[in-house]
Parts: sequence; structure tokens; C-alpha cells
Amino acid sequence: MTENPKEAARRLARGYIPGDFTPEALHTYTDETGKPLYWRIRARLANGDKWIRPMRMNGHGYELGEPDFPEGKPLYRLHELATKPGAPVWCVEGENCADALARLGVLATTAGSASSDERADFTPLAGRTVTLWPDNDTAGIEHTERVAAKALALGCNVGIVDARALELPEGGDCVDWLRVHPDATPADLAKLPRLRMKAVPTPPAYRNGTLVAFRRLSDVQAKPIRWLWPGRIARGKVSILAGNPGLGKSQIAASMAAIVSTGGAWPVDRAQCGRGNVVILSAEDDAEDTIRPRLEAAGADLARVFILDAVVDGYRADGSEIRRAFNLKTDLARLAALLETIGDVALIVIDPITAYLGDADSHKNAEVRALLAPLGELAARHGAAVVCVSHFNKSGNGEALMRVTGSLAFVAAARAAFVVAKDKYNEARRLFLPLKNNIGNDKTGLAFTVQGGQLPSPTGQIETSRVVWEAEAVTITADEAMTPQADPEERSATDEAAEWLHDLLAGGPIRASEVQKGAQQASIHDKALRRARERLGIKPYKREFAGGWWWALKSREDAQGAQDAHTQTVGIFEGQGHLRQPLGDAGGTVEVEI
Repeated sequence: MTENPKEAARRLARGYIPGDFTPEALHTYTDETGKPLYWRIRARLANGDKWIRPMRMNGHGYELGEPDFPEGKPLYRLHELATKPGAPVWCVEGENCADALARLGVLATTAGSASSDERADFTPLAGRTVTLWPDNDTAGIEHTERVAAKALALGCNVGIVDARALELPEGGDCVDWLRVHPDATPADLAKLPRLRMKAVPTPPAYRNGTLVAFRRLSDVQAKPIRWLWPGRIARGKVSILAGNPGLGKSQIAASMAAIVSTGGAWPVDRAQCGRGNVVILSAEDDAEDTIRPRLEAAGADLARVFILDAVVDGYRADGSEIRRAFNLKTDLARLAALLETIGDVALIVIDPITAYLGDADSHKNAEVRALLAPLGELAARHGAAVVCVSHFNKSGNGEALMRVTGSLAFVAAARAAFVVAKDKYNEARRLFLPLKNNIGNDKTGLAFTVQGGQLPSPTGQIETSRVVWEAEAVTITADEAMTPQADPEERSATDEAAEWLHDLLAGGPIRASEVQKGAQQASIHDKALRRARERLGIKPYKREFAGGWWWALKSREDAQGAQDAHTQTVGIFEGQGHLRQPLGDAGGTVEVEI
């Protein structure tokens, strides 16, 4: 191997970064003896953003990526910690900060970025006096609190610098402080203001050789839910999307990915979504002929959508990769590393969740919870919404909650769950309905159709499809939508109203006032009539500007609308409008940390 690490870092960065960049640092992570294990490349892009990536050796040269550390990722400057056992140590956020303190003559280390502590091995700090210096922002302080808890569990004497009292800018760190105090000495560091550490009694369990994690609620900082889709899907939480095959669950996931990746507007309420990256794990659809065409049809920013294909377990003699399927039971740390590498991940889609359980039994509550709890922790740590797609079981009866495949723990552990069901009165119409929502108060659902069409490609036309959302919410419940239509014992007022309304409008459009009058005569309440209208997809319209409202079945309404409409642009998907419609502005800067 003739290439040295610096040359390799420049080559890999040059092949990955479009445009100009400035190399800033190459940080080496070693074992206790000083042997290099991997590197972190740090560069500055032309637009000012940071670009940070891990680099490893693979036996044939250097490549981007981090080695697998089953026992935990090593701390930075580990060889120095090993040569000074028991010595006081400063723990900071980022290698630049650790290097800056080391130049002052103090022992310093870091786990990496603010999200790296979950995979780091902190045992070299056991029993030491550890001073933590957080970055002056929320992520830095939360990172420091997590590291402090781990250090306390290792018997460390922990102190935390009060970053807010140093009058640093938002996000400022020890490098910024040293820039203002270039003549600082270790004695000056010892005088920095500290946060008051509240005394916590040692739990009896720890004295017996084990430890339980606990907090006083008075020490817990309350914070609002961070929504991805307001009222429906939250960032940092796990949600479930279930339904029978072929109803459009994967197309809904593609629609969500398009909205997230472009910073678009959610259907119906038109709430703007913060732009972010998307990671998809799909065991049923091919990326080339299915997933990408669906995303293109939905208008996604493909540069912000990533497919996790497989886990690389090593290399064969010819240099080819040894791949296997991703497993939530054993590979969650690898997913965390991917999120750090990509950065700014707002949505993770796992389709279907049952394909990634490894040897866990999907019908055993304890085993399902043991998988979903760490997944929820990962979602919370990285601020990403996780949407797990699932199927229905074969039972055609019972409440909707019991229809989700596998253990009830799937729905119980999720903070929100939704079902996709057919509209019993319109074969082409689909319903997206809330099944449970522990954190939101929106009880309405949405209606949509799956629209087929073609995309051009160098090798010919590609058949694909996309979701077309209706403009209004629906109030039908999941249980109502999934009650068999032919079961007379489970007929509801809405069922009866829908049948009456369908028969009434079968002969053609009728004035809304006449419909309401007829409903009163038939003893149909307003609520049942409104739900029946939603179920049948009826949208009131006017024939004349000053005239009254008319109701018609959807096919007749479309025909009437076609006569009155102005000429429209016809898109690839056989409807009005273009294949890709802009979903939002693409402004803002993105900082990728790993």
C-alpha cells in the first residue's frame, strides 16, 4: 500500500464532493497502543458547510466508512488515555476541541459529534475525574448530559463547564473560547464556571454490582413534540402504517419521502414540512424499477433519499463485498452510523417491519418490544421519524387494532398507527385513517387514489404510480372502514346513509338542499349524511356562480366538471397537472456530521 492516509483522504473527498473544497483536518482514531483504527476526514465546502466522513482500510486500500466495533467505538486519543491511567481528563464534542485542549497540556478526548455517544466505549474513563465542556447549543448540552450519566455510572467524579456563562455564540465551543483567550493555561481552565451538579444518592442496585438508570422529574426538562407531519407523525418517534397488500402503503411512503425531501406541504391542511433527508429500508420492492420511479412520480428530491441495501460483513479474496440482510436485532448501531454519515435525516421508512426482525418471533410481545424500544431510542436521539410498514393478518373480523400482523406490541409500542383501507363504496378510492395516536389530537383521516402512469428512461417506458390526495379530510373511523359491508349486525348509520345517498344520486346530480330535505325525511342525521358524502367522495359544486350547490356521484361530478372546466395542462399521469409539481423551496444550508 503506497498511498498514505492524507493522500487517500484527499482522493476520496475529491471523488465525493462536487465542486471545490478545502481540507481542514484528518483525525486518527487508534487503539490503546497507538495503532490506527480509522480516520475522520474534515473539509470545508465552497459554500461554507462542513463535510465530515470516516475513512477506513479494507485490505486493498482506503475507503469511506467506519469499521464495525461490536464492543463500542473507541474514544479519540485513546492511546494517551491508556498511558495515563486514572489521570483527570477533559471530554468535549469534536476532535478539533480535543486537539485544542491537548495543545494546552491537558488530557482530552471526545466520542466525536453530538450524536456519537450512543456507540462509544467510555470505559477508559472509569474512576477518573472527568470535566465535560459542551458546545453552546441544545444538542451539545443534551450530548453532555448523556455522557455525564455514563461517566457517573463508571464511578467518575464529573464536572460540567457552564457553556452559557462563557458568552459564546450559539454553537460556540472551546476552540472559540481559546480564540478569545489565546494565552489561557490549564490553571485558567480550572477556573471556568461549572454547572451545579445535583447530588443523587447511589442506588442500592449499584452497590450490589448493577445499575438502574433513573431521574428526578424535577430534573427533566419538558419539551414540545417535534412534528414531521403536524398532528400525525412526530420526529423522534416510531409510527406504524398497516394495510392489506396492493392498497398503496408503499406509495404513501413515497409521497411522504417526496414531501420531506423537498420541504413540501402535507395534504389537506397544507402545513409546510421542514426539509430533510430520508432513509428507506425496503425488502419487497426493487430500487431501480420500483422505488426510484415512484419517488420520481411523487416529485422527490432523489439526492436526499437513501436506500439501505444490505449490511457489509467483510470482503472476499477478490475484493467483492460479503453482504447480508439488515437486522434490527443486531445492526441498529450500523443504522445509527449511517444516520450520522448522511446527516439531517428526518424520516426513516422500514417496509415491511417484519422483514427486519432477524430471528425474533413477531408474535411474541416481549421479543417485539425488545426490538422496538431501541429503535425508538435511536429515533429520539437522531430526531428522525420512523414509519414502519406492516400488513394485516388473515382475520377478516374484529376491530382494526387487532388486524395488524404479529404481536399487538407493534401497535402498542408505536406512538401513532394508521391503516390503509379500501372505500367500500368506491373501488378506486383508498382511505388513510388513524388507528391510534398517543401524542396527537387529530382524529381525521385522508382519502386518496393511486394513479398509474409512465416515466421515460434510456431503456424504455417505466410503469409506475403515485398517490393523489383528496383536498378534504374524512371522518370515517378505521373500524367503520374495515367492517364487512355484508354483515347486517355491524351496519352503522353511516352505512345506511351511504346506501341511501348512492341510490338517490344514481339518476344524476341533485341540489344540496333537496338532498338534505330528503335525508331528514328518511331520518338520516346530519353527521351520518356528512360521513356518507365523504365516503362516496362527493364534492359539492356550483353550476353557476350565483347558483346553489349540487351533489353528484364522483363519476357524474367529474363529467359535469369536464364540461365546465377551462382547458388544463395534461401531465404524464393522465390527469390534470404535471408529473412533478414543486412542493416547496429548496433553500437553506445543510451541515452533515458523523
